[in-house]
Amino acid sequence: MRSMSTAPTPQIVLPPGFHMVTKQDGTTVVEPTGEVLTRTVAWRVTPTDYADLKVFFETFPNGSVAQAMRFLMDHPEVRAVMASRVAASRVRV
Repeated sequence: MRSMSTAPTPQIVLPPGFHMVTKQDGTTVVEPTGEVLTRTVAWRVTPTDYADLKVFFETFPNGSVAQAMRFLMDHPEVRAVMASRVAASRVRV
């Protein structure tokens, strides 16, 4: 006989790109959502702009461009400028 517990079930936090699915037999499994978790972004800059960016990138471990861009995307001021530009560019209906 299986004993039943009245303790609360802990909340499980899954990484992005996964979700829990309860099968017909009652078991719960973690499955990938199938969504693409990353995108590649590329753009051209002038040699002068690149020199400035390169110095900024080098402040991150191993000169990681990805970490530098994540830092910028997580920065509230950068997000505010982005949101302002998007709001200003939308066509009003």
